[in-house]
Amino acid sequence: MNAVLGDGGRVLIRPLCPNDADGLPSYFRRLNPATAYQRFHGFRRELSAAELRQMTNPNFRDHAGLVATLCRAGGREHQIVAEGLCVADWASGVAELGLSVADGHQRRGIGGLLLEALVEWARQAGLARIDAEVLASNHGALHFLARRGFRPVGHSVCGVYRVFLTIEPAVRDRLEARGNVIERVKERAYELYLARGTNAGRDLDDWLAAEREVCGTSGA
Repeated sequence: MNAVLGDGGRVLIRPLCPNDADGLPSYFRRLNPATAYQRFHGFRRELSAAELRQMTNPNFRDHAGLVATLCRAGGREHQIVAEGLCVADWASGVAELGLSVADGHQRRGIGGLLLEALVEWARQAGLARIDAEVLASNHGALHFLARRGFRPVGHSVCGVYRVFLTIEPAVRDRLEARGNVIERVKERAYELYLARGTNAGRDLDDWLAAEREVCGTSGA
């Protein structure tokens, strides 16, 4: 996805891939120590071989990984300026979020674009929630996530907040669910019509009775 930022700059939001095996470590090495510490919750900037392999091979089933790259004239990619990933735990329906933006490119809207794309992936995948662990000292990240609907799970523990975002079902899913309910109501209304001898004139009563049965609503 190509995007024009508020300051007129252009970025490309795209999936991580094996070709990023050099560019991604280089990106992390360019982060200042404080940003790297906030991203990894520790003093490190290097990925292990296993971590690099996992991050650059997202399957978008239980692991989504994206980067934002600067676009030069003609749409050519330049360097990675932000990265984000979500790792799903299907037993709980929760995905764990990790995200960072290069120091010189923060507050340009890039992090928001990455987060929106990851939330949409989680929604389409059918996940119920996205969680993130944020250092209590990382006020910028806490405010960034709070503005986008994330809420804390209790108080900080050992200087770390766990925050979460509840994923609303996709509009398509809600429409499909509504369509399924209507079909069930229609079938039950016809069963009631047959049960009372197919006498005409009580179609609305049959429909309302079927709706109460299927949807669990009262007649009040």
